[in-house]
Amino acid sequence: MTTAKPAAPAVRLGLRENLPQFSLLVAVNALVGAMVGQERTVLPLLAEQTFGLTAFTATATFVVAFGATKALANLVAGAMTDRVGRKPVLVAGWVIGLPVPLLLMWAPSWGWVLVANVLLGVNQGLTWSTTVIMKIDLVGPSRRGLALGLNEAAGYGAVAVTALVTGEIAARYGLRPEPFFLGVAVVALGLGLSAAVVRETSHHVAHEAATTTWAAGEELGLAAVLRRTSWGDPSLAAVCQAGLVNNAVDGLAWALLPLLFASEGVSVAGIGVLAALYPAVWCVGQLVTGAWSDRVGRKPLIVAGMLLQGVALGLMAVATGFPLWAVGAVLVGAGTALVYPTLIAAVGDVAHPHWRATAVGVYRLWRDTGYVVGGILGGVVADAFDLRAAVWVVAALSVASAAVVAVRMVPGPRSTATQRTSSMARSGPAHMRNRRPSAIPPAAGASSLPARRGPSGGQRGSKSCNASGGPRDCIHGPRGEEDHMAGMTVRSFESPDEVRSPDKTKVEVVDLDGVKAAQITLQPGWRWSECIKPVAGTDSCQVHHVGVVVSGRIHVVHDDGTEGDAGPGDAYVINPGHDAWVLGDEPLVGFEFDSSAATTYAKPS
Repeated sequence: MTTAKPAAPAVRLGLRENLPQFSLLVAVNALVGAMVGQERTVLPLLAEQTFGLTAFTATATFVVAFGATKALANLVAGAMTDRVGRKPVLVAGWVIGLPVPLLLMWAPSWGWVLVANVLLGVNQGLTWSTTVIMKIDLVGPSRRGLALGLNEAAGYGAVAVTALVTGEIAARYGLRPEPFFLGVAVVALGLGLSAAVVRETSHHVAHEAATTTWAAGEELGLAAVLRRTSWGDPSLAAVCQAGLVNNAVDGLAWALLPLLFASEGVSVAGIGVLAALYPAVWCVGQLVTGAWSDRVGRKPLIVAGMLLQGVALGLMAVATGFPLWAVGAVLVGAGTALVYPTLIAAVGDVAHPHWRATAVGVYRLWRDTGYVVGGILGGVVADAFDLRAAVWVVAALSVASAAVVAVRMVPGPRSTATQRTSSMARSGPAHMRNRRPSAIPPAAGASSLPARRGPSGGQRGSKSCNASGGPRDCIHGPRGEEDHMAGMTVRSFESPDEVRSPDKTKVEVVDLDGVKAAQITLQPGWRWSECIKPVAGTDSCQVHHVGVVVSGRIHVVHDDGTEGDAGPGDAYVINPGHDAWVLGDEPLVGFEFDSSAATTYAKPS
């Protein structure tokens, strides 16, 4: 007799459903950020005061070494996690990071500092990429922006705290070795948690892929994903260049801004405060901006964030003194908060679960190449002119990047070049699934019904139905009389019988001889629980929907937790007991064919 093993717990997607493991990964990512934070205040000062580097380009080499290595490690991490799993890559990243604080403490020459930053780049590429990917795995599509906002907030909050703390330690005890003791504790704790407590999330990927049907041809190799993410898809290409410019800004802030502050007489402790302000605002802002992008779409936040970064850097280039520089640092942090989680979420929106980790790795390859661009460009311009000129150049890059996103990126949280189409019809109450539609609705103005023919084979009736020709136009019999049994009743939504207009909602109803249909238009930011619930007076929508989406996208979550999306060309059935909201910055336009729904939806109870 054999004893059956207990069944494994069912895999469920969602932040709440995976909160313990998600929270652990947030803590691990905070430790990842702290590894970088230990350098933010101290290392530029070490280059100048301890190792005697006078050229700004030479000083920035540690950022270039870090960025180039991290960029390649991101690409490797994405591909490896798709092949061998997430956890082994995470643990390997921490093992590689073990020597970093020790090398920074005792490096006899600047070359050893560069070696430490190469190892730090590998550590960051493997660990940060993997924690991002694992959180995307856990939460599924509906709260991706919020999840990544929390992830990045934890990482850059730790950057801010460690930059501040190491600045205070350096001001009291010196630039080495005491500020890097913190790094020893961080790397040991990060490795221990990752090896002993973090769980693999690949089964969540398998679950999402099995329960969601994506467009055909989505099995892609590394080369195909690299091409598609880098330049083939306009939205992904726009996201990649924005990420590169964003990190060029960060590279400038890391390598050269502390030197600008020091040249104007700011103390080491004051430089620590300024170095911490930017990532601190970045950290706190992401708690809001990630979830905000789930509601309003990715593109508006990315464009606004890149513009704000450019304006803020311009302020820092002309300002003098701690107060104005502090304002500039706050604004740069706010712009980065708008951009950072939103860019990664945009990649997750487009990429199929089977190659999503690789796509994230490609994006992070380009994004962290920005450290190389920022370090080299900033150093060269600063040597040729001065530090303020370098700040101006990167500010101009940020504004140009915003223009590229505005032109190239497709509106909404998913790129229409690769977005999945879905149907939400499934038997049984409150269940949904995604499925490709079998047909696309006819173009506007085309008839979806075949013409009826009379006994002689000619088209029946001497009049054609013209939806705009009158209040009720019908196909008539051979003698011109109205023939309701064999005819067709047509009404135009341009002249509806009833219009309901709650907040962000327009429901236009036509009466087809007792059968009602509705055209529904929902504006960006629309949510049933905010716009219709006050009218309906129920805790969730109790209407049975049958219809088709013409444009825009909507996300539906049932009371039992099942959820799905519908987009252009999708026919759907949505059972009662749900909330829903519009995705992206495009209005949702659809048609409802359930007569009861058309009669009652958005009508005061």
